[in-house]
Amino acid sequence: MAGRIHGYQHPYERQFEQWDGIDRGNESGPDDGGPREPQRKFLREVRRRLRLVWGIASVQKFGPPALGFVAVVLLVGWLAPWEWPGQLAQLVALGALVVAVIAFARLRIGWKKAAIAADRGLASKDTLTTSLAFAHDDGPMIEPVHERADRLADRASPRFAIPSPWQPRRLALIGVLALIVGFLTFGPNPQAEAIAERKAAAAERDDLAEKLERAADELDPDDPLSKEAAEALRKTADEVRSGDLERTEDAAAQAEEALKKAASPNAASQNAAAAGLEKVLDQNPLAEGETAAEQLASLAEEIAAMSAQEQADLAERLEEIAESQEAGNPEMAEALNDAAAALQAGDAQAAADALQAAAAAQRAAAQPTAQNQAVGQARGAPRLGDGADHGPAGQRPRRRVGPGAR
Repeated sequence: MAGRIHGYQHPYERQFEQWDGIDRGNESGPDDGGPREPQRKFLREVRRRLRLVWGIASVQKFGPPALGFVAVVLLVGWLAPWEWPGQLAQLVALGALVVAVIAFARLRIGWKKAAIAADRGLASKDTLTTSLAFAHDDGPMIEPVHERADRLADRASPRFAIPSPWQPRRLALIGVLALIVGFLTFGPNPQAEAIAERKAAAAERDDLAEKLERAADELDPDDPLSKEAAEALRKTADEVRSGDLERTEDAAAQAEEALKKAASPNAASQNAAAAGLEKVLDQNPLAEGETAAEQLASLAEEIAAMSAQEQADLAERLEEIAESQEAGNPEMAEALNDAAAALQAGDAQAAADALQAAAAAQRAAAQPTAQNQAVGQARGAPRLGDGADHGPAGQRPRRRVGPGAR
């Protein structure tokens, strides 16, 4: 205890401060054994009582400003769609609790300090303090002091000696502030919807940035134009995460130009063929898989378990698909025809290899489409998480829609 009981005004307070640091944590008196019985039992209760009074007084002194600060911070979170007010309020509450526990654990009240407090509270003219000072002196001049101190300790009440420092106004203020904090914490925050939208938008931007980075990783690192396009895609991903719409659009435009330069002359027809195949297999799938390439790869693993009739039916289906791919993606058409021919010849392994080649051709043809879609989404990416250009609470600002924006 820092020499005084916070907020606890008492006649013994000034003398109490003079003993600050004396016998702090020391259980013994000036010589060796501490107070005599029954003074020891009484002063032990007084020490406990002082710790309780210290806690009560500290709560009454520091509770209102702490609760007031938390209430103001939480009120900010009701006025603006920010998450940090709630987080700061939790940190303040936790910090105050930790400080209180540490302070209480470190609080030490020695025998002398307890005796001084009890003497002042009981107006006993330093009887307990004097007896403690000469605890092991049984001379004829000090023995009457010991007897008076023993009688006092036997009859006195620690509660009467150290009364509780209740302050009704401060307690009422603490109660009101606690109700306000409780309402601001658990009540219907009008910014909750806007905060949820910002979180969703931030998660959407992260997903889009990852998609752009994956598209960049799929480009050929040995080709200078592809390498330049990959760098542009990664830069766009960084801008998407930043939430700056203007810079994101600039980076997306640069990435779009770089992708056009890196694309092959037949990229447009290949993209159209790949997009058409994706649509066909989405409506009438060949096997399990979210994309056409995944379905072809899964089908390659299932061929060995098919019956002769199933393989024959599959060969016809593959020939139909190959015919639709001949103009836009000749490589895909050739692989599908090879697979159909192998199935008709009963060579399941050759058919599986041809289907794997077809899956690779589909991935290569669909890659520019996926990259362009990602760039288009980046140009229309929402920026609710950056705190800029927000309308009234809970309203989503207008979004600029790019080529692939959702």
